Amino acid sequence: MGWTTERNSFYQGIDVTIEVLLALVAEGIGWATTALLHQDFDAARRVIDGDRVFDARCDQITELVRERLVGSPVRADEVDALATMLQIIPELERSADLAEHIAQRSLQGLGGVISPLSRGLVQSICETTIDMWQRLADAYGTRSPDVVFTLDEADAELDELCAYLVSEGTAEVQNPRVVVDLALIARFYERLGDHAVNLARRVNALATPKLMPSLPSSQEAGIAQA
Repeated sequence: MGWTTERNSFYQGIDVTIEVLLALVAEGIGWATTALLHQDFDAARRVIDGDRVFDARCDQITELVRERLVGSPVRADEVDALATMLQIIPELERSADLAEHIAQRSLQGLGGVISPLSRGLVQSICETTIDMWQRLADAYGTRSPDVVFTLDEADAELDELCAYLVSEGTAEVQNPRVVVDLALIARFYERLGDHAVNLARRVNALATPKLMPSLPSSQEAGIAQA
């Protein structure tokens, strides 16, 4: 297998895995919200159990990227891409953790005691968040830098919805524990939006790599033969 073929195969494999992880985060948000609003404990456990598998996948892809960085000669134009991928993976892992946190709150029966207003707000928040992650996944596959602007706008809308859930939703609740849980739920969704925006900036970095200095011809030839 030639160097170029091996390189392309490596990055294709990494991209496929990251695209799967992006889709799993969006799916986890949906299942966690279903668990919360409908007191679907099976859905909650699905998200909670899936988080361990998600973390294992993140560990595997991190190890692959690190091995490439230190285990074989790497062209200068790859360094930025590999470094960006090492920044993407922890963001994905933390995002899956947030979906798991929402699922955990559903096991406490929160969905059965919140008001219709709060339920509607949570559903709207969920839909906005999932849409952000789906746009992010599409942008990663196409390396579209424009997603940064669209997600910035969506994130502002999400922040407003989360703030409304905290201010108006909790005003209808007398139980202090429910108030705290609703505020935490709002924070989890808000952070999911923040992570989507951060990852969009990583996609932009992959789409517009920095200019790297050219390698000396002798060194470039040696790498090409590796």
